[in-house]
Amino acid sequence: MASSQLVPWALLLAVLTTVVATAERDYGEYCRVGKSIPINPLPACREYITRRCAVGDQQVPDVLKQQCCRELSDLPESCRCDALSILVNGVITEDGSRVGRMEAVPGCDRERIHSMGSYLTAYSECNLHNPGTPGGDCVLFGGGIS
Repeated sequence: MASSQLVPWALLLAVLTTVVATAERDYGEYCRVGKSIPINPLPACREYITRRCAVGDQQVPDVLKQQCCRELSDLPESCRCDALSILVNGVITEDGSRVGRMEAVPGCDRERIHSMGSYLTAYSECNLHNPGTPGGDCVLFGGGIS
């Protein structure tokens, strides 16, 4: 009698163990390019940063900012800063080459591009919450792995 009651519990434990193991394995893959982050992430944000950087402190069309903010808000909250890092710094491929990063142009150096990218999720820009960043700015890393 006791062994027949243990079988369903053992089966339940096996299923739960499999679910937890799968979730842990997939979590590290979640914010990778091709998973939650598109291959060419945030094209409207690329356009917004490029245009805003080119005109300095002059106003760019608000529709560009709105499109960028919409793209960011469509991403999972935990992947937004990673997507911005990939947009600004590119992706490091398996062979070690960097592709897709935003390049400096006259009047807009890499430091300014980096600063503008990290600031996009801030409350005064797109007003998006970032876990672990009190001011809303993203900390951008050196580039993602494809």
